[in-house]
Amino acid sequence: MRKKLLCTILIALLVISMFSGCQLEQNGIEKPYDAAYYDVSQFYVQYMEFTMRDAAHAAKFCYFEDETAKELYLQSAQKYPTISYEIIRFEKLSDFLWVIEVHVTDGMHPNGVYFVNYVGIIDNNMMVYRNSRKLPAALTEGLEIEDYEVHGPDIVK
Repeated sequence: MRKKLLCTILIALLVISMFSGCQLEQNGIEKPYDAAYYDVSQFYVQYMEFTMRDAAHAAKFCYFEDETAKELYLQSAQKYPTISYEIIRFEKLSDFLWVIEVHVTDGMHPNGVYFVNYVGIIDNNMMVYRNSRKLPAALTEGLEIEDYEVHGPDIVK
């Protein structure tokens, strides 16, 4: 009787631990416990991959205050295409805002430069905000956003 009870308790604990694990496997990909974190990071990686081969498509991921800003982005991306990138930091600031620090090598910065971007979610739509000044108040309410700057070995202040 005791052995059956102990065995039942052990099996129940095993089943509970399996269902409450921190990682889920879906289609062979380990997914972190926070599905939004995974989705946002994948969104940002897609954006960065497009910056290397199709700036017009990458622009669809970004918020621009007007068409002039979008055109400047496209002109710069065409003149100085992204060669490589490395995500240095990816941090969740709230349920709807993440900050990403990325080291980018492009035609203008052959030694690389650090950029800070944000991914925000408004009305279930993700958007890359290329700096903190462009963040809508709805995303920053109750948060203190640090004053990040572009910085690198060849940036003169």
